[in-house]
Amino acid sequence: MLLAAAGPRMTAAACAVADGLIAHPLTSRRVAQEQLRPRIAAAGRPGFELSRPVLVITGRSEAGMGLARAAVRRQIAFYASTPAYRSVLELDGAGDLADRLWVMSRAGERDAMTDLIPDQLPREFSVEALAGALAGRCTRGSTAYSTGS
Repeated sequence: MLLAAAGPRMTAAACAVADGLIAHPLTSRRVAQEQLRPRIAAAGRPGFELSRPVLVITGRSEAGMGLARAAVRRQIAFYASTPAYRSVLELDGAGDLADRLWVMSRAGERDAMTDLIPDQLPREFSVEALAGALAGRCTRGSTAYSTGS
């Protein structure tokens, strides 16, 4: 059984009762390596699995890709406006962006929030390819981790 978790306490709970953890889509490779893996290792659970989902940007044309990019930017803006995920952005020096997004979300400025997401941020949380080439790109953004058996 895998349990979804994001923060330190939920990670500890997952390590205590589950066979693995499903991270939040707003988990970058760096967050997985610098925050989640040490927490999992500290629990001392052999064979514990870490699954890190990624957001997908795909389409059959460049126009479709553009729509998908915009949708992923909106999703990231929404997630990043939640104070619980500030540490994710802070790790890459974007803690101030998280603070601005939180204030804007409270003011109902959802469309303007999307405009604040810099180009490099979606690359941290997504895989991007035209529909026909997506399968070959999916492993680039994913993280598989096991403590071994």
